[in-house]
Amino acid sequence: MKLLRKPQHALLLGLFCLLFGMSASAQGISVQLDGRTLYFDQPPAMIQGRLLVPLRGIFEALNADVVYDAPTRSIQATKGPTVVQLQLGSRTALIDGRTTYLDVPADTVGGRTMVPLRFVSEALGADVKWNGATKTVMIMSGTGNTTPSNNNNNNNNGNNTSEAGAPKIDRIVHNGTDVLAPGDALEVIVYGDPGAKATFEILGQTQEQNLPEVSSGRYQTRYVIPSGLTVEKGVLLAHLTKNGRETAQESDRQVTVRTNGNNNSSNSNNWSTYPQSNDNISVSRPQFTVNFPESVQQNTVRLYIDGVDFSRQARMNGNQLTWTPQYDLPNGQHKAQARATAASGRTLDYQWNFNVNTSSNNNNNGSFAVQELRPSSNQNTNSSRPQIGAIFNSNINANNVTLVVDNINVTNQQGAQKYSNGIMWTPPYNLQNGSHSATVTAVDQNNRQVSQSWNFQINGNNSNNNNSNNSAQNLSVTNISNGITLPAVFNVQGNTQPGRQVTALIEYTPNNLLEVLTGQTRQITKTALANGNGHFDIPVDASAVSPNQNFRITVSDGGASPSQVYTVRRQ
Repeated sequence: MKLLRKPQHALLLGLFCLLFGMSASAQGISVQLDGRTLYFDQPPAMIQGRLLVPLRGIFEALNADVVYDAPTRSIQATKGPTVVQLQLGSRTALIDGRTTYLDVPADTVGGRTMVPLRFVSEALGADVKWNGATKTVMIMSGTGNTTPSNNNNNNNNGNNTSEAGAPKIDRIVHNGTDVLAPGDALEVIVYGDPGAKATFEILGQTQEQNLPEVSSGRYQTRYVIPSGLTVEKGVLLAHLTKNGRETAQESDRQVTVRTNGNNNSSNSNNWSTYPQSNDNISVSRPQFTVNFPESVQQNTVRLYIDGVDFSRQARMNGNQLTWTPQYDLPNGQHKAQARATAASGRTLDYQWNFNVNTSSNNNNNGSFAVQELRPSSNQNTNSSRPQIGAIFNSNINANNVTLVVDNINVTNQQGAQKYSNGIMWTPPYNLQNGSHSATVTAVDQNNRQVSQSWNFQINGNNSNNNNSNNSAQNLSVTNISNGITLPAVFNVQGNTQPGRQVTALIEYTPNNLLEVLTGQTRQITKTALANGNGHFDIPVDASAVSPNQNFRITVSDGGASPSQVYTVRRQ
């Protein structure tokens, strides 16, 4: 007999849920580390039934080093050989380079960065248990001498029962946090009794899919959404079978799959890729480049080559994706596909074909030479921001490579990337239509030198915009006005001339007398480049400003326009 049960408790072995309703504040909950009570300047907070604690307090208590990068809102914690990486607002995390998924992302509460307690503790090698009777979170780091009592009683309080002899499912995790589409990979992880047979299904939509046991009690697989599958808030049901008895349990997160409508796909003319559509290339391991036509949600980006998902191996820099195969692509035609969800919510999807022919690439006679130029010599490209650079037939000395474009050394400018066998630069602004020149010089590991110059043409549409946008080239800020209240972390957005550097200067004083500016003024400075349409978006972390304090924001674009000054209040 199948036992179908919805999870009645929210303390599952890997994720934190409580048995009673609570508000966002987790008053009355204490946290103990090896029997010692921890105290935080921001109390633990309950978000969607998961307990979050202050980042620095819990990491330092576990003797981990913490680095927070405000522009990317990313967190990295290191304890011995273990490296944990999180990003505020993202449900995806990395533990020693391995991807895992959170039911609740790290977030900012009360001006403090809050992280899921159980995930962080277990990621850093600690054990976490919940004592419902005393409302206490007990963390055992493995170095303390205190052993909590009555844990078995607390954990088997009638809330996770199953039919006698049936295997137990502790928790179900999957990455379907956003709307999925055919071709996306749904990763499913089930934790429960070891040595069982595990499967999952989307009720009424799919057949049961096998979940191999990748480690003791952990069953995991990646299921590629097939074409034609449409699901609206479907139920993901996991099955665990052992000794002839079966337990079935629903995930507490539903799954939605939708096919791309015509109004969601983006015009192929707005995409810039390498290789381009129908390109013939002589390299068996080309560096793939995809410039998405608009801002994307980076955790939704997918890259498929010949139907294989290489998204995890790809790198994102802004709206540009890069990936280099770790194997030789065979000669002949290949199919590529790039997908992502735009910041606006619409689906971006582009498919193209290219050809590999390495037979014309074996005439260098062992010498150090340029293997490939981008754009190729005398190529006409309709992209106003093409990838410019060279790939060599030998590994290079990264300190002895130079790239000059239109007589400007761009080797170390924004958008330049050095690789073991090449250098590439993607302009952070639109290049004008017409002829452009480039020169690359490099020295390989055997001290052999090569230098090559070439020209290419740009035939983009951006020239028509230069005149029409003159009225919009003066600096403007679109999301901030005098007197508004801002959270500790916010963005400064607006418009100016394309490619221009914009600076946001935050000024505040400890005594809150901003208008008089008595005492010593403290400053926070953040910069960003305006994109090809002149739009800029500058993330600012103003946690150093006290709550309810006034502060000043000055936005400038290097003197091209009058600065914009605003007096605002910290939330």
